[in-house]
Amino acid sequence: MNPAESPISPELWQIFRAASQAAHGLGHAEVEPEHLLLAAAFMDTEEHPFWASQGVSGLRIFRELYATLTGEKNLPKNLPLTGRTEAVIAAAVSAARQQDDVATITDLVAALLQEKQGVAYETLHAAGLDPDHLTQDRPRF
Repeated sequence: MNPAESPISPELWQIFRAASQAAHGLGHAEVEPEHLLLAAAFMDTEEHPFWASQGVSGLRIFRELYATLTGEKNLPKNLPLTGRTEAVIAAAVSAARQQDDVATITDLVAALLQEKQGVAYETLHAAGLDPDHLTQDRPRF
């Protein structure tokens, strides 16, 4: 799919690419929702203020999740997405479409929280994030 014609924001495309690289770097054969969160948490800067807008440290989430996922050998890049990952992305895109918008990190994090399973969910939940209380202003990064 051409990113210019996509219902997904350019920033989320960047997260998808980074998630694939993260999965590869960790030696995983597929991109899981945890890799999406790892990539999203890494984007904790002034230019990408999502985490600060939620009152959470993206760096803290990144470090905790990375510590959980590390320790395996490297595998080739361009890894396939798991069914769970595809479902999370589909939920994020669906939520954005309901608002006639493109999917952003807000939609991705909400979808990860709504999954209610896995290390990504547990990390976000432990940080105190709740899908019903994410900032609703749909920030652009």
